Amino acid sequence: MGIEKGNGKLVNFRIEPSVKIRHNLAFFHILQKDEKNIFELLRKVEKDPLFRKLCGHSGFARVISFKKNSNSAFAWQGLSDENFPQGSIASFCGGISLESRERILKIIRSVGQAKFEKYFLGEVSISKEKVLKECGISSNEYRDIMAFLAAFFNAYENIPSSRLPTDCFKCVARVARERGRFVIEYLSLYYARGLYVINEKRLSEVKTSGLLSEDELNRIDSLLRQIEVINWRKKCIYKIIENLVKIQKPFFERRKTIIPLSQRRLAVEAGISPSSVSRIIRNKSLLLPWGEEMPLAAFFRKQKYYIINIIKHLRPHPGKK
Repeated sequence: MGIEKGNGKLVNFRIEPSVKIRHNLAFFHILQKDEKNIFELLRKVEKDPLFRKLCGHSGFARVISFKKNSNSAFAWQGLSDENFPQGSIASFCGGISLESRERILKIIRSVGQAKFEKYFLGEVSISKEKVLKECGISSNEYRDIMAFLAAFFNAYENIPSSRLPTDCFKCVARVARERGRFVIEYLSLYYARGLYVINEKRLSEVKTSGLLSEDELNRIDSLLRQIEVINWRKKCIYKIIENLVKIQKPFFERRKTIIPLSQRRLAVEAGISPSSVSRIIRNKSLLLPWGEEMPLAAFFRKQKYYIINIIKHLRPHPGKK
């Protein structure tokens, strides 16, 4: 287990046996956390001044970036006042009125989600001129979008979790159909951003640059191990939902009967342990393409229930011979 590097490999930590036991316990512990506690942990990590430095703030070379999962996005269309109560993200920015927010969201929708995420949320530095040309927007619209995003990210990091709807922690994502393919729209920005990616070369340079304090040098490996554990949790959720959509494709496409599926089979497909599947799906749900909410546990049905359901449909009606 490691942290994904920029070249697709993993940064592996050399851990002594006694430390390995504690490390494995950390993975087990994070599996036990509910979404509300995970939200708090993610926010704590991403607000850490050391984390921000390693993300390129304060003129630092960027050590930590994000790698978005394929066929995934943030559920931007869920940012409406009917979905969030007063005092939450719906009223996140003093200075940006409801009318202005709706206007900016309309611009974002006209740009299209793929271009918006590429040019406004991507990790590669792109000139403003190219963004204007590719997205077909004016300089003023670009400025408004950037201000909107700055306000949104600031609010997302600072809003008390107690003021967010319970559904934000229960419902993990929405499965949407776009241009003939399924897209997993995560309701949490932390999941939608993807996995943390560590540039090992820059990490080594930063460690020896003299730009970090003694305290930061002492904390950096601990922070990276915390990131590794969070990455593992994120990857488990990605893999579980991704494989559910793949295996249960007829259900998501045509609302057909859910096919027999065991947690063990999904674990094999996703490359994780069955016990991890059991813990991850607990008390979580998905929004289906037609708007219905369904518990993740409901996707797992044994063969015998599938056969019983078929027999019920084949059984003649009363009075018929």
